[in-house]
Amino acid sequence: MEGVFRLAAVRQRELPATDITAWIARNVSRAGWKYRARFTVQAPAEAVLEQINPSVGIVEPFDERTCILEAGADDLWIMAVYIGTLGYDFTVSEPPGLVEHFRTLAGRYARAADSA
Repeated sequence: MEGVFRLAAVRQRELPATDITAWIARNVSRAGWKYRARFTVQAPAEAVLEQINPSVGIVEPFDERTCILEAGADDLWIMAVYIGTLGYDFTVSEPPGLVEHFRTLAGRYARAADSA
């Protein structure tokens, strides 16, 4: 039977009562990536939002000078390099394995700077 598809199960989910746009953006952003990370960025959310594509991450204000970035990538090396290009100081909360990538890159960059 060409063109016939069988749907085994459908999970019904509750939509949020408020801010459905943010809910959709958050769930679309989380769905497609192999790795997820959470960063505290030392910059206002508005400044970080100018640089983050909604399909890559969600930015939420923490206070006037700090925001939380939840981002995704298929490769932790790419994520480590990308967050460094934002131009702001940050800390990484998760995943723990990402920290080792930062240590490796920090050493590599320091050696490159010392050789210049």
